Amino acid sequence: MHRTRCLAALSAAVFLGAFLTGCGPAGTRESSTAQDIVETLASPDFAGRLSGSEGNAKAAAYIAECFQDQGLEPYFETYDQEYQGPVYQPEQASPQLTLTTAGGETMVLEAGKDFLCALPRADVSLELPVYADPEACRDGAGIYFAPDRLSCINWLNETPYSAAVFCDAVRSGETSAIHTNEHTLLILDHAFSSCLAEGAVLSFSVHASHSEGTVQNVVAVRRGSEGKSALVFSAHFDGSGVLGDQLFPSALDNASGVAAVLRIAALVQEQAPQLKNDLIFAAFNSEETGMSGSQAFAAAVAGQYDTVSLINIDCVGLKDQPVFLIAEQNGQKLWEALSELPFSSDIQPSDASYTSDQISFNIYPNCAPVVFGNARSYLDPGHAHTPLDQPGQLDGSVIEDLAARLADFAAEHGDESFASLQTAETEEEDAWELFWDEMQALRVQVTEEYGLAYNQALCVTAETPFQGRTQNYLLYGMDFFDSLDAFTRQFPFLTLPGSLGDYTFSRAAVRMDRFAEESTTDRAAQDNQPDQYVPGEIYEFELDPEKLEILSAEYLAPDGSALLLTYSKGRDIMIVDPIGRGEDLDAALTGWEMLGYQPDNLYHAAKYRQDNDVLLLLFEESPGEESSDPTWISSGRIALLSPEEITARLTRMDLDGLVRTLFESAG
Repeated sequence: MHRTRCLAALSAAVFLGAFLTGCGPAGTRESSTAQDIVETLASPDFAGRLSGSEGNAKAAAYIAECFQDQGLEPYFETYDQEYQGPVYQPEQASPQLTLTTAGGETMVLEAGKDFLCALPRADVSLELPVYADPEACRDGAGIYFAPDRLSCINWLNETPYSAAVFCDAVRSGETSAIHTNEHTLLILDHAFSSCLAEGAVLSFSVHASHSEGTVQNVVAVRRGSEGKSALVFSAHFDGSGVLGDQLFPSALDNASGVAAVLRIAALVQEQAPQLKNDLIFAAFNSEETGMSGSQAFAAAVAGQYDTVSLINIDCVGLKDQPVFLIAEQNGQKLWEALSELPFSSDIQPSDASYTSDQISFNIYPNCAPVVFGNARSYLDPGHAHTPLDQPGQLDGSVIEDLAARLADFAAEHGDESFASLQTAETEEEDAWELFWDEMQALRVQVTEEYGLAYNQALCVTAETPFQGRTQNYLLYGMDFFDSLDAFTRQFPFLTLPGSLGDYTFSRAAVRMDRFAEESTTDRAAQDNQPDQYVPGEIYEFELDPEKLEILSAEYLAPDGSALLLTYSKGRDIMIVDPIGRGEDLDAALTGWEMLGYQPDNLYHAAKYRQDNDVLLLLFEESPGEESSDPTWISSGRIALLSPEEITARLTRMDLDGLVRTLFESAG
């Protein structure tokens, strides 16, 4: 994408006539299959479609031409919706890398074949020694040679404007693309791992090739007779780009979704009757680099309609892999309606989570978003974000089936509304939810400002929503414990082990029973007593084990992976049907349930129940990130493990001792 304004759809048709193999004059649309469209978008002509690149702009014009040929109107003044987003220009990068070994041998490496690098915002030129010890690389003293990708990324996140390198399968095409703004990140092929011993030097330069600028979504509409609500079919068209001669075709992720949307649009135009509601077809940009495209569209469209029902499509048609239908919180009604469609066995409803453009619509209460996607596409070598993401991996018939069913759905249900209209009752609920979010943020602030412990509370005054009443609240301290001793001193009635098998204690946090959500003013009124708490004063209390709600603790393994232990008192915080019982895997796991994504039998957690209390062991790819709620620890990056892997890890733990001491100490 260029930083200048986008081409109008009509001029784009002239400029890109040579690229329009998937669409064309009205007489040839019927022969444009989903596979044709995928092969066109994934071809070298579109250079991986990285947000803001020339190939990305060509893809936008291609999609606009398809919409125009199908007889669809532009949703905005043209098919383009411009917004400010990431502009990558890999053709300007010209990365150069020379490796000098400790023995003095000099090797010039080829971009895209021998190494990959992140595209920076500013020119980079450095010549630095390589160290396996990250501490030796601080303050620009060296390049950290990380043992793996995870260690590399974690270290870079902790040390902005630093440099790091790791080795991966660059030449075989299994390496994933990485886009980062502030770091010098190098990925060398495995063939050079032995050359990066202490004493090696890397000389690296790359031109600025990333900035913020004007990019665009591509949006078309079939206007309804009333247009009070809208049904949207969407997919992101940006991909992972190109570096040197290495192309990331981005066929699965997400030429497949764009192909589905274009096929739905063609079928709707041919078959669907006139509807009252608008049908919108949106190709989002910048999904891979922060989802700013769908955010811009959601902000523009949510206020234009009573309700918006969104069907997003991201990564579909991978051979021998199911496509999952997944709903966001407000999309359940739409999910239920779509679940009734007679899809092929390759398309299945699921209650899993999926991060894609549909989440940009969650903040709008009149929007009902769902997504069709392959939940495993990012896990396996050769799939998303790698050079092996090629059209040959896809089964076009699955995409065609999905498109046909969704076109039928539009014809039959396009006039229905699947999102809830805002009412006075929901407005009040939203106002209270916002109030408690603000109170939680205030708890975080006063904990840090006053150094509050869990058994201390600051009395504050707050005005409640709607009623306009001023009331006093006690805000209790909340924070992580980064040592087991500190945790035990604060919570002597709770017992946590120092290690669980291969995992060692890292940190812990506790959520007590909604301290911030009980007004002391209301409590005093109920007791016919004046409020005894004074705003601005700090009070100290006994910590009652009965008020324990959730205990979460993080344990780390030597390989950088994490284990999240969560104990929930009185309720199940992960209500997922088990796909296996522990005793079926190993006698030592009697009483445990295994949780995971159903059709693939990929386990990621073990659960133990005792009455209404639940203990969960969740395996994660990496340690937890910062949370807006300091009483909750989790990275959200689940490590999907096989039954054998998770069984081996669990049987190295003293599970009986863990259950006995934790449940007894928690009362």
